[in-house]
Amino acid sequence: MSLLIFAYRRQEIIRRKNEMNFKLLALEKQLMDLHSYSASISDNTVSLRDLMESPPSMFNRMSIFMVQSHQSADAGAREKFPYMQQMAMSTNPQLAQNAELKQQYEKSLYADLYKQGREEFGKREEKLLNQQDLKIQQAKSKLETQVKMLDSEETKVAEQEDKAAEKSAPKYVA
Repeated sequence: MSLLIFAYRRQEIIRRKNEMNFKLLALEKQLMDLHSYSASISDNTVSLRDLMESPPSMFNRMSIFMVQSHQSADAGAREKFPYMQQMAMSTNPQLAQNAELKQQYEKSLYADLYKQGREEFGKREEKLLNQQDLKIQQAKSKLETQVKMLDSEETKVAEQEDKAAEKSAPKYVA
């Protein structure tokens, strides 16, 4: 009877280990996808090529990043532009007199403000990615610890199963 109990216990341990290994694989895939996404947005821009080459699990997130980073940077640049323009006109009166120079300055000022906005949005996203990466790493290490514990328990149960098999084996006397 004890042989059956040990055999059942061992099968249960193997089933739990398989489930945990499957979860580990899923976490590893999430981690790889997250790193791929992080690498794609590292320059704070997302091209259509980056979007098409993104992992399927990150496609939505990357397209949302693409739209929101543009909207955020554009809104920030439009908000700061009048103040920066007014400051430049007051410090450099030549800009107000020369229309071509003024237009070039405004264009470069807006481009710089837009770039700053994209960088700020990218930093916020990187911070969020680092938090998610840390969460996944912690879950992964917890599962790995549980798998190691199950390995040692399986070894002990296998030894007990062997002892029970020896005890229950018929003994023939000659």
